[in-house]
Amino acid sequence: MSPNRVFWLSFAVFGLAATVSVGLDIMRGIVGIGTVAALFGILVIGYASTTALRHPERVNVPTEWGPPGHTF
Repeated sequence: MSPNRVFWLSFAVFGLAATVSVGLDIMRGIVGIGTVAALFGILVIGYASTTALRHPERVNVPTEWGPPGHTF
C-alpha cells in the first residue's frame, strides 16, 4: 500500500471514530459548541479524505516513506 493511501486512509478511519463519538454524545443529549465543532471537523476531514482516496491526483500529500520534508 502506498504512503499516500495510508495517509488518507488514516484520516478516513479517524473520521469514522469521531462520528461514532459525536453520535453517542448526541444520543445522550450532550450537545454544545464542542459537538458542533466536532461535526464540522468530521465533515471537513471526511470530505478531504474521501476525495483524496478517490482522486489521488488532485491532492498534494507524501508520496514516499520517511520524515516530511526530508530529501537527499
